[in-house]
Amino acid sequence: MGIRADIHSAWARFADARERNPRHTLFTHPLPAFPLPERRAVTDLPQVAIVTPCKDAEASLTAYAALIEALEYPKDRLHWIVLEGDSTDGTEAAARAMLDAARGYASTRFIKHDIGASHARATRTEKSVQRARRAAIAACRNRLLAAAMDTPAAFVLCIDADMAVIPPDALRRALDWSAPILAANCLRHGDDTVFDPNSF
Repeated sequence: MGIRADIHSAWARFADARERNPRHTLFTHPLPAFPLPERRAVTDLPQVAIVTPCKDAEASLTAYAALIEALEYPKDRLHWIVLEGDSTDGTEAAARAMLDAARGYASTRFIKHDIGASHARATRTEKSVQRARRAAIAACRNRLLAAAMDTPAAFVLCIDADMAVIPPDALRRALDWSAPILAANCLRHGDDTVFDPNSF
């Protein structure tokens, strides 16, 4: 069928399944038709802001930093921004130290942004806390996007601090599509099931 037809087919299947069983997302309007971008290798590499929110992520930051360092992209074209808030462990100190040790980047920035979110990991998927939890996540991501807009970056790469694997060429490959927005299809480590059914 070709990748273009495959993607349109998958889009239609997801729309149909979610309208019949809206466990995650309920579409109230028909999904719009959209032109798919053409993939072309980027030669003039733009500046990119890498933004990451984190909470109680002290144990993940060493592996996270290694993933960022391993990206096959010129560091002097990257602005690395980390936001921490409401942690109960040593995330703030670890994140500050991580960015202080970073070398060669166009810029690094640490943002402290407590908003009073206290959702425990064990209960954070419960329906009763979703409005407050999602509002907190949105507030943090909006603060990061505002910080990214203070840099000369043309694109923003959002990465969570607990990612297990990021292909080193992921950023280069994403930019090749020249698309204004791309959403990764994140898989659970170990069984390759889709992590977030709210994403396409």
